[in-house]
Amino acid sequence: MFLKKTVFVVGAGASYEIGLPLGSGLKENIIQSFKLRQGASQNTLAFNSVELNRALRELANVLGKTHNEVVAKIDDLKKGLRTSNSIDDFLDTHRNDELIVRLGKLAIVNCISGSERSCLTNLVGHQKIYTDSQLKNLEKTWFQWLISNLSQGATLEEVEKSAANLSFIIFNYDRCIEHFIFHALSVRYPQATAEQISSIVEKINFIHPYGSLGDLNSISPSLGDPNNAIGYLSSSENIRLYTEGVFQDNIVEEISSVLKSCRTLIFLGYGFHVQNNSLLNCIVDSMGVIPYIGGTVYKIAPANIEAIKNELSDKLYSLSRDKHFLMSDHIEFQKVVRKNITFANQSCVEFLSSNERAFL
Repeated sequence: MFLKKTVFVVGAGASYEIGLPLGSGLKENIIQSFKLRQGASQNTLAFNSVELNRALRELANVLGKTHNEVVAKIDDLKKGLRTSNSIDDFLDTHRNDELIVRLGKLAIVNCISGSERSCLTNLVGHQKIYTDSQLKNLEKTWFQWLISNLSQGATLEEVEKSAANLSFIIFNYDRCIEHFIFHALSVRYPQATAEQISSIVEKINFIHPYGSLGDLNSISPSLGDPNNAIGYLSSSENIRLYTEGVFQDNIVEEISSVLKSCRTLIFLGYGFHVQNNSLLNCIVDSMGVIPYIGGTVYKIAPANIEAIKNELSDKLYSLSRDKHFLMSDHIEFQKVVRKNITFANQSCVEFLSSNERAFL
């Protein structure tokens, strides 16, 4: 069980374990989603996804654009993505171009919806509970580790207390973690009502700095299934750029609040990108307690890992110095912080399984 305040910072690598794309994969999926279906003429909104086509036509109407204008901008988006690190970077660069931003967000919704539908945690059709084969496949992921440690040896009331110690800062658009926890607890506690399980899940703090596809309850129990163009368009309005709403919508304050109280900070599949790191701006509480910090640095070069450790320790030192804590020597402070940092070139499930005694 989670007896201490624990924050998981979740990046694309964590969702990749259950079948969601990495940033490069999402970029390619978006490009492919804008390929005309066979036999379609140029300058038409006739791509392979019927839902996407409907949403594009609706978007054109909303913005007062012709189909030709939309198609031309889609071509700009596809070519521009080839020279960008990610869809997020590309859209942030073109944040003053309303049409290209709206098209990009719509493409994100279309692709993430498809990925949610095909991921390991989804329930298909009229299915209301996980099958044995699904649970077996999930045993190999960090999702199974999470649900085991959330509820191990616990009554429903104790699980609720454990859940209240959990926060997730999720830099992904999918809602697979929230969805999985609800349905996995339903399997683990078959006597519990949906309302009881929902009450537990609501105790967990889920923060999506860049938004998500929307309210999970509106499409429960299945993921990734906005059924019409309006669904896609409304979902796309939940997607945020870095410069668009993150600071206006109190997201930074929410993040600071959970980080101030945490005793364990775990990075899973997180790329440590500079703009994302800047949102993690308060990791020391008012008493100056330094949390245990750990996580995956899968395929990150050793020199970059050292730079990440230095950045974290510098941030902690700056915060502690601002609060006039006793430890004023930077070098000594770094030594203390580094003792509390454990990074490993492992998958999420490997890291959590091999280091859980250090932070649970």
